[in-house]
Amino acid sequence: MQDLIKLKISDQTNNEIHLTSEDNATQHLLKLKISDVENSMHPTPNYSEKQYPALNSSTQSIEIPTLSLQTSHVTQNTNHLPGLLNPFGRNLCFANSSIQALRPIFCALDNPDFAEHCLYASFLQLVQDMIQSTQLQSVNPLLSAMTTSQFQDGQQHDAAEFIYKLLEQLHEDTVMYSQRPDIIDSTFRIMLSDNEKGVVCSHRSREDRPLWCLPLPLNTTVKQQDVNSLLQNLLKKVPTIPKSCVPCQIQHSMLEYCVFEVLPRVLIIQLGRFLSNGDKINMLIGIPDTLKIQARTTNNTYQLKAIVKHYGTSRQGHYTTVTKDIQTQVWTEWNDGYVTRISAKEAITHEAYILIYTKE
Repeated sequence: MQDLIKLKISDQTNNEIHLTSEDNATQHLLKLKISDVENSMHPTPNYSEKQYPALNSSTQSIEIPTLSLQTSHVTQNTNHLPGLLNPFGRNLCFANSSIQALRPIFCALDNPDFAEHCLYASFLQLVQDMIQSTQLQSVNPLLSAMTTSQFQDGQQHDAAEFIYKLLEQLHEDTVMYSQRPDIIDSTFRIMLSDNEKGVVCSHRSREDRPLWCLPLPLNTTVKQQDVNSLLQNLLKKVPTIPKSCVPCQIQHSMLEYCVFEVLPRVLIIQLGRFLSNGDKINMLIGIPDTLKIQARTTNNTYQLKAIVKHYGTSRQGHYTTVTKDIQTQVWTEWNDGYVTRISAKEAITHEAYILIYTKE
């Protein structure tokens, strides 16, 4: 969990709140407009109102994550970079971070035209507004355009699940409303096959598994892991316990393994940080700039483009995104309405959750 700075309200007028640090070693002074507090100084999602009370005349102090206490962020978007709104208590960081990670991808796509109002049209409008406007944009119209209402309840949600639902509906829109029904499929769809091979006979079976995000389980017993080793574990052949083989009528072991049948132009990887028992794995995972992955018939090279990060636990936390300009190698952090240039060292952290790679 990130460190907290405890602030107290030293003065309050009808339009401004003055916050000063109670830590004498680090004297922070923030003068914020009420609208800035409501729109920007939101708590990390899913933290209860008891931990983050509303700022009013009776409030004596408030603890806010240091992630949100950078005085350079008080003025919004000084560099005219497209941030996104996350009003106090709305818990939209899961959607904001996902959209910021996908935005450069869609800017580079030859997107189809849509005469009908659909999610894809709403998504392209949001991306256009983010780029052209100097004002923070809201994802609420996009969420309202989705066929599922699960992301409009004001609760925190899994960013990977949101990306899956978003890409699924964008794909459906291209099939129904455009002349290019395969654009989302060819850009993002992974085709992974689950294979079984007989050890003492020629029996083979294969079942294809289409995916928008590639899940990579983490091994809690191994201290040092990276994406390459996780991919090797996914694709390695594992012998099963002896079982009855239908074709040869003999009981023997099988080899089970996965194969990439088709790899897309944009590879989305989900690190398995969240366990079924509610725990979260916070270990540092090595994330290479370049990935070389072999599919059944092709060799593929990918460059790291974006990382969606999750701070906190499986029950409460906050999402941000960092993106890299492949030409300049400059990293940018997108924390809702806050946009910051960061170093490569700051980009790769224990909080990395979703990785986005683009094919060379």
